[in-house]
This record gives sequence, structure tokens and C-alpha cells, in this order.
Amino acid sequence: MRPGLPVLLLLLAACTADPAAPDAGPGGGVTTVVAATTTTVLPTTTVTSVTTTTTTVPEPEPWAIVVVGDFGTGGAAEGEVAAAMASWVAQHPETRALVTTGDNFYISDVVAAWEQPFGWVAETGLPVWAVPGNHDLETPGQWLASEEAFGSYPRWRTQEVAGITFVLLDSNQVESEEQRAWLAKTATALDGQPWIAVFHHPVKSCSLHGSTEAVRRQWADLLGSARLILNGHDHNYQRFETESGWQVVTGGGGQLLYDIKPCGDAAPDPVAGEVAWHFVVITGQGDTAEVTANDRFGGIIDSFVLDLAPRP
Repeated sequence: MRPGLPVLLLLLAACTADPAAPDAGPGGGVTTVVAATTTTVLPTTTVTSVTTTTTTVPEPEPWAIVVVGDFGTGGAAEGEVAAAMASWVAQHPETRALVTTGDNFYISDVVAAWEQPFGWVAETGLPVWAVPGNHDLETPGQWLASEEAFGSYPRWRTQEVAGITFVLLDSNQVESEEQRAWLAKTATALDGQPWIAVFHHPVKSCSLHGSTEAVRRQWADLLGSARLILNGHDHNYQRFETESGWQVVTGGGGQLLYDIKPCGDAAPDPVAGEVAWHFVVITGQGDTAEVTANDRFGGIIDSFVLDLAPRP
């Protein structure tokens, strides 16, 4: 080998070193640098929006009905009862109607028997749901007075307040097959629903006239589902229990009063009774009502709760 050749080869080796080779560290070793990539995975959160709707059920509206029977005399007692009714209605603006149980006119003088004692009814615009009694048909003059006071009305019909049906009948025509057929159809249509029957001659009574056999014979089977039956004819207050509720005799609107006596076998004795001039009020809200008999001085004769909830 020529002199100097080894040195030349060493120089060439140094010049051709791999450029990608790592640099030597201070200790002569090889340091490898690795670039690390850190990936952070965040959990996925799903947010569900929940909307809550609150429905407020409104309270049933209160209502009231005032009832009077056997009143149209034009006398002092009628005037006192009418004044007590006017005072009560003035304090109860929820009153919807005035219901009569008949014998609205013992005289044909419409001014004395109606307009003077009950003038407040027209002033307040309160509707009158009247049924005829036997005295309303005694003379043409008395019936004309009734029509002048209340207008011409069908002898049997229905009225409604707050979902409660009032079935108004003419017990003077209790033998009428037409009326019985109408009542049968009406009672069937109201099956399970609350309804109140109103007519003059009482189903049961422990007083002068007593129970009305023709009414019991013709209508008893059709009145079984009525929650309340309102009658007049006997001039006092009586309450009887029935199959579905109560029967009330309210005939103390102003005419001469009758005593209450034991019924014997004819009918069970009333659960409450009073010989007094009076009127009845029904105050209801929702599925219940309270029935109260008030005397002409504002005192309470009797009070009971009436179930008006639908039945299966």
C-alpha cells in the first residue's frame, strides 16, 4: 500500500457517514427522541330537555235554587216567606232559579198573590220554574193569573242547572199515558245521572191529604232513580227517605198550615218534619248539594246532604 493511503480512506469514511444517523450524546451513546402524541377523549353527555305541563282543573261553579209551594194567597204569611226568600237570594248571587211545587194561586189577583210579595223576582231577572197545583186549575182566573205571572209553559218539561236535570211534572194529570210515556223516556235517558223531580201531589205524606195513591201507582216505578222529589199540597215540611235519595214535602209558603200525624201502615213516618211557614234552598257544587228548609224568620228547620255523583 502506498504511504498515506490509510489516512485518505479514513477521511473518505468520515465524509460519507449516514446523515440520518443520530448524534452521539455526551457519553458517546445514542439518544433516540420519540415524539409522542397524546389524545384526550372526552365523554359524550346527552342532555334531554323535559317540559312539564301542569293542568289546573277549575273548581266547579257553585249554584243555588230556591223552592216554595202552596203560597199564592196574598196574605201576610206569604209576604213574610217571600221577604225571607228575597233576603236569602240577595246574599247568594249564585241562585239560578225559583222553583214552585204548585198551588201558586189560591186567588186570581196576580198583583196581590205574586207581584207584590214576589216583585223582587222580576227585578233580579230570576227564572221561575213553576208546576201547577190543584188550586191553580180551580177557576180559569187562577190559571190565567199563573200564565200572566210565569208565562205559558209545557205541563211536563225539563230544566237544567250545573249538570243537574229538574224534571217538572203535572200531577193533576197523573193518569195521562202521554205524560207517563214521556217520564219513562226521560228517566231512562237520565239513567245514572243526577235528577230532581218536581210536582204538586206528594208520593208520601203524613198529614191532612196524605200520600197520593194515583201518583204511587202511576209513577213510583219511574221515580226510583231520582235523587230528590219535591212536592207540595200538604201545608208543612216533611222529609222521607227514598230508594235513591229523599222526598220532601214543602207546602208551607203561606197558606193555612196542616198538622203532621203518624202515617201508620200507609208510609213510613218522615225522618224530619215541621209545621211552619217556610221555603227550601238547594246549594250545590260538584257532586254534592245541601238542602235546607228555612222558616220565615231565617231559622233552619232541617238540613241534609244530597249526593249528586253519577252512578253506574
